[in-house]
Amino acid sequence: MRISLNLYGDLSVHRTITGAALLSGGELGSRRDSASKPADRTLADVPLEEEVVVVRMEVAGEDIEPLLERGIVPGCKVCPVKHSPAGGPTVYRVDGHLIALRRETASCLCVRSALEAAGVLDAN
Repeated sequence: MRISLNLYGDLSVHRTITGAALLSGGELGSRRDSASKPADRTLADVPLEEEVVVVRMEVAGEDIEPLLERGIVPGCKVCPVKHSPAGGPTVYRVDGHLIALRRETASCLCVRSALEAAGVLDAN
């Protein structure tokens, strides 16, 4: 089971049965059209010192609570500060606090450039 939380507070639960079914608000729904929203990057792909805004979290159910407790929620600003030399966790500045995240966790967080999210840059 995966839980998805986006910038607008929409919470979706994803379960894998024979394919991926999207359950939203407790009822079976259709998959969201990927063409209806712009392509987002994951936090794992962001270079050092580039500030981004978390727009969607697609994290396994039991893994979302530690992120929320650390202030990683849709709408927060995140900036990669330092990579581990051995390929371990990356240190991120999250709204002024330093937090280390594994690459697997960071790849579940969809982000946009802070300037793009603020409307300064065009998404295209």
